[in-house]
Amino acid sequence: MLKIANRYGNVEVVKGVPRGYVHIRRPCHATCRKLGIQFVPAVVGWHGDKKYGWKPQTDGVVVTRRSASRLRIEFAKTDLAKVRRDIKLKLGGISFRLKCLTDWLVFADWLDENHDETKFGTRIRRIVEAATK
Repeated sequence: MLKIANRYGNVEVVKGVPRGYVHIRRPCHATCRKLGIQFVPAVVGWHGDKKYGWKPQTDGVVVTRRSASRLRIEFAKTDLAKVRRDIKLKLGGISFRLKCLTDWLVFADWLDENHDETKFGTRIRRIVEAATK
């Protein structure tokens, strides 16, 4: 818990962030706990009504400037890992599709050679050509 926290355990950043602190607009409670960074939730407004009461609307956390750099480095690492995973999945899907298309082409050649089914083999080739464009 940081020194700037109010009695409810959060900080209002509507009028600005206190000097020496940074508002990180990203859900990162778990990351802060993992790195051992002290933080408090940032209150950016209020929502509700008179009948049911007003509740704080939070968005991200407030941390010290020194801790913010460590947190941003961790975000960069996780974002890079996500991008690498997405690229790997996309390339895996592409290679699977290419393998399927080449299997169909081999099958079309086999039909032409062994069973004299040129009509069917030509249809398969046209489908594969259309899929690769």
